[in-house]
Amino acid sequence: MYYLTKEGHAERIVYYVPEDKVTMFGNPYLKDGNSLVTGDKIIYFVSTQKVFVLGGNKRRGEIIIEGK
Repeated sequence: MYYLTKEGHAERIVYYVPEDKVTMFGNPYLKDGNSLVTGDKIIYFVSTQKVFVLGGNKRRGEIIIEGK
């Protein structure tokens, strides 16, 4: 399993305590070394470290995972 936890940014980040979930809006990205997740919206479940990426009309969700 690969964990993407090093760095992230978005114009707006909302943390939902009961679900232990982070939702990122506005040019969000998560980055770990050369690996990158981008999209219109990123949903990250902290306890399970699962990431969901949603695209929109003008942009696709994208995941790039660089091998070690």
